[in-house]
Amino acid sequence: EAKNAAVAEFEAAVRSAIGEPRIEMPGDDVSGLYATLLGARKELKDEAGAKKVAAEWLAFLDGVAARAPSPEARAVFDSGRLNAAIESGDPAHAIPMLEQSQKDFPEDYNPPARLAVALSELGRYDEALAAAERAMKLVYGPRKIRIYVSKAEILQKKGDKDAARASLEEALKYADTLPK
Repeated sequence: EAKNAAVAEFEAAVRSAIGEPRIEMPGDDVSGLYATLLGARKELKDEAGAKKVAAEWLAFLDGVAARAPSPEARAVFDSGRLNAAIESGDPAHAIPMLEQSQKDFPEDYNPPARLAVALSELGRYDEALAAAERAMKLVYGPRKIRIYVSKAEILQKKGDKDAARASLEEALKYADTLPK
């Protein structure tokens, strides 16, 4: 009960910051507040409330991204938009914007890596693996491990445990090549 009261007080404070009139702050900071609201709803195991907050978060991010003055400024919100789309139960919502970012930034591993996640959430495993492979060709340094793990998760969902294990083993081998 004390936890519920603390969460309610926290949510009221956050809602006052993101409500109208809104405290002047950058969009990514407001996005972070929505993420904390989502966490609060999840902490209370309020699935319907969490989906509602995620939908609000996604609508906010879509609006900010639509007003962004450049593709670079828009892409700042890709990660949050993907997370909000998944949490709201609509991962397909993220696909067009991730495909656009992939076109806008063909040398960046992030758009195909995020696209792999969205496609995997939709059960489109072969497309997800293809996106992960595109990301793998572009990624560098320790971030490459995350792509190996993503591939393993997709392969696991697809039911190919041996290939999933092999991807994780590749990640470990690669990790051994990185500087301490």
